[in-house]
Amino acid sequence: MTDTSKTAHLIARRGLVLGLSATTFAGSAAAAGGAVLVVGGSGRTGNLVMRDLMARGLAVRGLARRIDQARADLPDASWFAGDVRQPATLAPAMAGVDTVVYAVGGTREHDPSNDAEALFNRGVVDTIGAAKTAGTRHMVLLSSAGVMRIGKADADPLHAVMVAKKAGEDALKSSGLGYTIVRTYGVWDKTDGELGVLLLQGDRGYAGRLMTARRDIAKVLAECAVNPAASRVSFEIVNVASPDADLWRMDLAKL
Repeated sequence: MTDTSKTAHLIARRGLVLGLSATTFAGSAAAAGGAVLVVGGSGRTGNLVMRDLMARGLAVRGLARRIDQARADLPDASWFAGDVRQPATLAPAMAGVDTVVYAVGGTREHDPSNDAEALFNRGVVDTIGAAKTAGTRHMVLLSSAGVMRIGKADADPLHAVMVAKKAGEDALKSSGLGYTIVRTYGVWDKTDGELGVLLLQGDRGYAGRLMTARRDIAKVLAECAVNPAASRVSFEIVNVASPDADLWRMDLAKL
């Protein structure tokens, strides 16, 4: 038994495993006839979220910095040019949107302008402001496990990222919007369905290297955008060996 499967076994025995419903509910965006906006829709995770939502027949918009590239990759989506670091660019995409999925990522290694505070705190705050002005009702935020256990700055190379993400989470929780916060551990690019997905709460530290497939993350984010039972909850997601890859689809109301 690997460290990860041992961890999952212990988690399950302690009753910490929580999950999503096997039935996809008619969610807030679908019920209200409003659109879903994916902020960071051209990114590796955001693109998968958009594809999942479009497959459900929803009106989906993407916000992207490189709009020509985004349109070329996913031409059937509705694209808006925008940058969370430039608040004035958010309003046009937000009009008529019922639900926002904030799937922004980025590191300085890929782009020196990717400042953690700008992307994961101020960007979230400004997106919340634009959403409230537009009458948007719900926001799904992609975050990271560990934000509740931030170490000392000199001992953690991701300290600034975690501090910014925790501030973004806090801003969303106190915003008055319906919210869902989905935290990931390590991310890998395994095919979705290869492993099961567990939903955990409490942002605890577990032994072993916990990972989640990007496509599984996208499936959970998309479900939370349309499932009204996902409102006002925060949880972590992780892959584990499971004979039922869709075991995660238990009732969100248990969270």
